[in-house]
Amino acid sequence: MRVLEIMKILENLAPKDLALDFDNVGLIVGNKEDLVDNIVVALDVTKKILDYCISHNANVLIVHHPIIFNPIKSINSDSYVGGLLLYAIKNNINIYVAHTNMDNSLVGINHTLAKNFGLMNVNYLYEDKTGVYGDIQIDYYEFEENLYGVFDDNCMRIHKSHNNIKRVGIISGAGGRENDLVQKLIEKEVDTFISGEFKHNIVLELVANNINVVEVGHYESEIIFVDIVTDILEKNNINVVGYTAKTI
Repeated sequence: MRVLEIMKILENLAPKDLALDFDNVGLIVGNKEDLVDNIVVALDVTKKILDYCISHNANVLIVHHPIIFNPIKSINSDSYVGGLLLYAIKNNINIYVAHTNMDNSLVGINHTLAKNFGLMNVNYLYEDKTGVYGDIQIDYYEFEENLYGVFDDNCMRIHKSHNNIKRVGIISGAGGRENDLVQKLIEKEVDTFISGEFKHNIVLELVANNINVVEVGHYESEIIFVDIVTDILEKNNINVVGYTAKTI
């Protein structure tokens, strides 16, 4: 099997055109004609992850976060990103990124989290398919128990405004930093919102508008990416070596 075939499988379910305008997805480093040895799936490209690939004889690394966001003029060891790119290239590791296209996909992070919470009538929160919201009839204490079941996060911060939860919104990663978030949640009648990162002033405004806020941590809100991609590939009879430990 070649790298190109892996790309086609992933892009069939998370097309690149689902990615937001600022994003950088696809094969960031490598050759799509390379034969695949082993595959590692992780959230980030780090030295630890690249060493993990080497130790597991993996020449394909699939990650959520792009190692290159903005155009770069040089690749050398003087920079953090340059050093990682050189190390990957030297060890023949192909790096493929599925970021906001995997956030927004119907089988991606936000929809999977909505499914795990048992949300009904799930819709996209924004027109560009960022985030989701759905209905649920649950009291706060049962909902809180579900939170710890889904995220298993000891660092979770909950800003409680009310007990009756009827409509939950979710944006994985840094979704709590969107400037128009408050008005969007009010417009969609969302009473409880979950994300990985928030601006402090947005938290204050959400609570003032009687919206429960759940900050689970960026890593914790997205680590399910490893399971999602692994499941997609294994359903195509492709073995994967997942990496779910924190990379920092």
